[in-house]
Amino acid sequence: MLGILNEVEQRPIALERVLDLGCASGRMLRFVPREETSEHWGLDINAAHIEWCQQNLNPPMLFATNTTAPHLPAS
Repeated sequence: MLGILNEVEQRPIALERVLDLGCASGRMLRFVPREETSEHWGLDINAAHIEWCQQNLNPPMLFATNTTAPHLPAS
């Protein structure tokens, strides 16, 4: 993702809120630029991936396990 932005000569910006649906081990989310007040969430159906993220990347990012049903967990 960052390589593509570099190719088109665009500087990545810090986003206030990000949702990475299907984040697995957070390989993309951990590189998204962030500010101190940013809220970055990662969701995945694989509980083992989310557990690893919660142990290694939380804080500052937040993670939750979701299901294949078409809904997201409440905050």
